[in-house]
Amino acid sequence: MVEVLGYAGAALLAVCAFPQMVMCAIDGHARGISNLFLLSWYFGEIFMLWYCMAVFGVNNPLFYNYFANTVMLTVIVRYKYWERS
Repeated sequence: MVEVLGYAGAALLAVCAFPQMVMCAIDGHARGISNLFLLSWYFGEIFMLWYCMAVFGVNNPLFYNYFANTVMLTVIVRYKYWERS
């Protein structure tokens, strides 16, 4: 049961960045997001991804959450620093 809750929580957290990523793709920019917030969030995800891989391996709900968020944040960072013309 705990494993199911872990995967459910990871899935819910993973989709949190999805609406922002879609909005950035539609608008072609991420001007409304603070640089400090975005970089803190991005590096927090990267560091936690490394931590999960080192401690738990890749077969862990948290790994999937951090991996999915890192992918979506990479798209958001792209629009923050390289806006679509």
